[in-house]
Amino acid sequence: MGAWGPQPFANDTALDWLRSLQHGGLRAIERSIYALRASKRHLGAPACEEAAAAAESLCVLIGKPGGPVPSEVREWAAREKERPLPQLMKEAAAGIDAMLVQSELKARWDESAEGARWRAGLQHIRQRLLGHNPP
Repeated sequence: MGAWGPQPFANDTALDWLRSLQHGGLRAIERSIYALRASKRHLGAPACEEAAAAAESLCVLIGKPGGPVPSEVREWAAREKERPLPQLMKEAAAGIDAMLVQSELKARWDESAEGARWRAGLQHIRQRLLGHNPP
């Protein structure tokens, strides 16, 4: 897998997705999250990686970043005027739940020594999306 760490932007797919964010803004986030949610049977790794990056970008937009993100995300969030609807936040959290239960990406990370960090990172994103302030 083109990943070098368990963080949402530590993979080639997420970094490629940044172009969509720069050009499409919140619509790009919606597309990634709703596409994942529509894939009820097979959650492929690329769709999961995009949705995780989209969810972290939402967290940055609402002022709850979880760690280092690419400068493009911070710059986009600083200039974005539109705010996400609560339903989008819930859909993003549900997408994370689905990734953590059964997805191609989960299977890959389960085989990795970094699997626990990957799961914890997604759970942290989920908490921030739903308004919790984890330590």
